[in-house]
Amino acid sequence: MLRMLQRLLGGRLPHLFTIILGANAWSCDDAGATTVLAKVKLGEVDRLAVCNDGSEAAYYLEANTSSREWLVYLAGGGWCHDHESCAAREDGTAFPHQSCNTSTLSSPCFMSNKDFPETCGKPNLRAQAQAKAKAKAKGGGKGKSGKGKCVQEESFTDFQVDDWRHLPLDPAEAVGAPKGIQGHCVVSHDARLWCIGGARPDTSSPQISLLLFDLHRRCWSDMTPKPAESAPSWRWGHSSVVVPAQYPPQPGTRENLLLLCGGFDKETNMNDVWYFCPQNGQFFQPRVGMDSVPVVGAYHSLAYDSATDEAYLFGGQKCVQGKYEFYDTLLKCGLNCGSWLIVHTRGARPPERGQHSCAISNRVLVLHGGSNRYKLLRDVWTLKLDASTPHWSEVKIFGPSLWVGKKQKAVPYQIAPCRPFLAASGDGILVLGRGKPSKEDHPGDLSLWALSLQRRRWRRVPVEMPPAWAGNFAASFHEGGVGNVLLVLGGERMGSSAVAGTGGPLCDGELWSIDLAARPSKLLLLTLQKLLRSGSVRFSEDVLRTIFGFSMGRLMDMIAHM
Repeated sequence: MLRMLQRLLGGRLPHLFTIILGANAWSCDDAGATTVLAKVKLGEVDRLAVCNDGSEAAYYLEANTSSREWLVYLAGGGWCHDHESCAAREDGTAFPHQSCNTSTLSSPCFMSNKDFPETCGKPNLRAQAQAKAKAKAKGGGKGKSGKGKCVQEESFTDFQVDDWRHLPLDPAEAVGAPKGIQGHCVVSHDARLWCIGGARPDTSSPQISLLLFDLHRRCWSDMTPKPAESAPSWRWGHSSVVVPAQYPPQPGTRENLLLLCGGFDKETNMNDVWYFCPQNGQFFQPRVGMDSVPVVGAYHSLAYDSATDEAYLFGGQKCVQGKYEFYDTLLKCGLNCGSWLIVHTRGARPPERGQHSCAISNRVLVLHGGSNRYKLLRDVWTLKLDASTPHWSEVKIFGPSLWVGKKQKAVPYQIAPCRPFLAASGDGILVLGRGKPSKEDHPGDLSLWALSLQRRRWRRVPVEMPPAWAGNFAASFHEGGVGNVLLVLGGERMGSSAVAGTGGPLCDGELWSIDLAARPSKLLLLTLQKLLRSGSVRFSEDVLRTIFGFSMGRLMDMIAHM
């Protein structure tokens, strides 16, 4: 991106933009100022180096002639927490530069060394207000709140993706949306989306549920196999992964199959294996030896290794008289030969679990989330498959971890849904899961997160109008691969029935989609427009979006190298 900006600006990259992209600095005011720093103006170096309000950019410096250690101060922009405060900071009406001799908490000097307790090294104003509100609710307004720990969630600020949008049904169609469906899987082909299996209220069949959604006509069709047709029995909680119809795949072909494993119904823990062909909507079983896995049950995870044409299955859970037992076994099977075998690994293994997700990229299996009899899990594990004896490694996360909720009291024959969607590319993963609810009876929004396995820090992907999260939803990239468009369907209603997400409830059975092509954020566009405003080169916002959208490409590609 920096090289593209250099070409865009005639080979000159503004110093301020280098600071914006390369610096991650915080500043605090403390008492006892004794040194005056020299102000270095950047306008003398490059006239395009300006601040958001159009004023000349600068930094502050204290040179030390007797040491190689110099002090460089990059002035921060202050704190804003909503549209009004951020707009005021952007247009210069809030927190203007002024004399350090008269600076106060409400009107601070950027270079002040005075100590404002509410802003320096202590909880930010928003966190403090939340703490006071909680103390007031618990203690009738007279409770005390300590400093606490200020934890900031990190998000991408240089790009964003499109808003969530739902695909409404044609009201004239007879087959309605599959409301409340959960424990299913989805796969797309051409302009069709298949919904396979799943439990729905007041719905059952001898054969597995099979629904087809036409993405052009916006209508559902019930394609459930007849009793005499070859197909799995009715079930939910089965695992699935997209695999090529032939190996190695032929160049230019898009023929894939969906591999299905296990699941359960109201009476049986299953371990059978099936293929589903999205081209013709038919099921068939694989060869003998691969047609059943050594563990029975559901909510395990499947991943496909394209380097060796092997499928891997981890964990899962089975129901025993209303209670659930969990697995921590890793199995693998070649799609063209052999049978399911236990993979022997070194070191500590991930705890037993179900409802987790996994994926393989660059011969590394990544495992995340799920739950067991003790707690909901948010951990991340990796396993290098090209080692002679693979070794599990837990990814130690820096900063806050994802919010997954609280473990509920066990109820016989009931599962507390928590399964996320995970995709991997390069050294990064993308997770679609549950956002922290703002109210007690709210399920939380469907949130998008990215994790670099090198930086080991979660970053939220900015996206607007998300639906309300629903337990054990299903998601798939369009055409079954890692593309731009992610389709999401169904899930169990959680929280109050009257509560919906910002964009609406996911559990109502309507299909939701999001285009994951990365685009420049509003902040980045605004900064570029101001930088270019005084130059001879001028671009409209639409042109800038097109240029940066082409340069950034897919979100998954950016995650792979972030």
